[in-house]
Amino acid sequence: LTPFLSKITLPALIVWGTKDSYVPVSDAYVMKEQIQGSIMEIIHGARHGIHKEMPGRLYKLITHFIAR
Repeated sequence: LTPFLSKITLPALIVWGTKDSYVPVSDAYVMKEQIQGSIMEIIHGARHGIHKEMPGRLYKLITHFIAR
């Protein structure tokens, strides 16, 4: 999907866990570089299922992003 990232023009929040064993955190940096104006939040210790592991933290990140 990398060729499509630069075509994203809407605000984008990229949330990644440092211990994601499915998709490496290095992919988050590629996305951040390719999606102009995107915001990236790296959550130390989180795995791929951030929505299950840290729902409160994820909720705060999303609501803060939406409120900007």
